Amino acid sequence: MTTAGDRDMESLLARLEALEQANRHPPPFWRNTAAVGVLGGVIAIVPASLTAIHEYYQTEREVRLNTTRYEHERTVSYLDRALSPETTEFKQLQVLRFLSTLPSEKDQPIAQWAKAEIEQVTQTVEQLEQVSADAKKTLASLETKKDVLEAETEQILVAAGSKSVEQVEPLLVAKQHQLEQTQKEIEKVEQKAQAAAIRTGKVIEPVVTPEPEPGPAPPVLGRSWGIQIATRRDEAEIRRLAALVSGRGVTPTIYRRNSTYHLMVGRYGTREDAESHVAQARRYVGEGALLRNLDSFCRVTKSSDGLVRCAER
Repeated sequence: MTTAGDRDMESLLARLEALEQANRHPPPFWRNTAAVGVLGGVIAIVPASLTAIHEYYQTEREVRLNTTRYEHERTVSYLDRALSPETTEFKQLQVLRFLSTLPSEKDQPIAQWAKAEIEQVTQTVEQLEQVSADAKKTLASLETKKDVLEAETEQILVAAGSKSVEQVEPLLVAKQHQLEQTQKEIEKVEQKAQAAAIRTGKVIEPVVTPEPEPGPAPPVLGRSWGIQIATRRDEAEIRRLAALVSGRGVTPTIYRRNSTYHLMVGRYGTREDAESHVAQARRYVGEGALLRNLDSFCRVTKSSDGLVRCAER
């Protein structure tokens, strides 16, 4: 016969067995409130994280692309400068030195080419420097020749007082021609030296400004041509001749250069204009007439009382 105590014991044992079964077989995770809460939080974070990661890699890719594009455009720009026929050798060397230092592996062919070009351009620069040095020597020789011709011309004019115009005129014309040829040679050599100096970077290339649109011709401001009609060593004598010429209604100017006085008449804008007055000027003193480019003849240091003082040469 089963008593109440036996029934309680059986109920207790059944409950213990059910608990053991539950521990051996836990419930599914979706029935675990804590686990479901953690998983929901992770799922909520994942989309935002994925978006951030995508934006990071997209930005990094754009930065790399822009950097590559900039480096390519920069290299092409410098190559254009180095290969342009308008670029001087001095500027070419600057560009080539930069290209020879390009660090990236893909630019190494350009860097090697630039190093080879540097050697060739350097040789050209050395040749141009030699041309410039030779031109300076030639200019010094030509300037000396010009000074000698001018001194000989002055001697002819000083001695002209005792000779007729017919005797003096051929000598003056010959010296004038020699002076003109020498001046042309000087200008030609100066241009050559200037070009070489610009190409080697010794002289800054002048800025070329666009020419203005054609308009009314401006008045001639510079009048650099005069006619020399007499030369003396004595100031009193040259002033006497100047007074004689002034009495004929002409305003003369006395130039003092290297202790010699030169009597000039007229200031003309062009050589042709001056030549048209030579025949008349010959009659003022009767010692012939010599065209003078006043800009090259006299660097004015002082002017007063009809006397222009030129810098010593």
